[in-house]
Amino acid sequence: MIKDILFDLKNLEYNDADNLMKREYIISLPTYQFLNKIKFFDSEILEILLYNICQRVVPSWEFNLNDKQLRPAIFAFKRYLLSKDIDELVAYDTEILSPKVDCSYSDTSGAAATVYNSIRFVLTKDVVFATYALSDADIANTLDFEKWLEEIAVPNSLEKKICNYEETKAFSYDCYDDLYLSFFEELKLKS
Repeated sequence: MIKDILFDLKNLEYNDADNLMKREYIISLPTYQFLNKIKFFDSEILEILLYNICQRVVPSWEFNLNDKQLRPAIFAFKRYLLSKDIDELVAYDTEILSPKVDCSYSDTSGAAATVYNSIRFVLTKDVVFATYALSDADIANTLDFEKWLEEIAVPNSLEKKICNYEETKAFSYDCYDDLYLSFFEELKLKS
């Protein structure tokens, strides 16, 4: 099954998906089919993949807003992965909206929606939310997201491995390095 997942990843067509689209359409998308295959194989792998993606988008929010508002939700997500205690994660089942109205709106709204939809997946196990999260992360402007997903995030997640600092920031903007470092330093204290 892992070989099938990796094969599908190499041939994956990335599609936009959001909650304004009909559910039937979302379910028909290759990204949904891919993520559903992972969930069917092992739901925990999909949770880890979504967590790794959340780590990746943090700087898209923080760089544009000088704000660390997404961190507590991501830290709670990691604690959930380590303990499987879902109670704390329920408190973060609230979408944070971007206050931006300029060209950085897609970066910030994409990052916030990635975190929200990833948590919604954990709480509901509905792959539609995972599909939204993947689409949101793709617009969050982390540079070479698809390359990072294929070469680092999915392989690590298939091994049930959370990406470290170097893996998370790979292929990303150099100006995000300090934000990733700050995030991982705080993550050590919060986990």
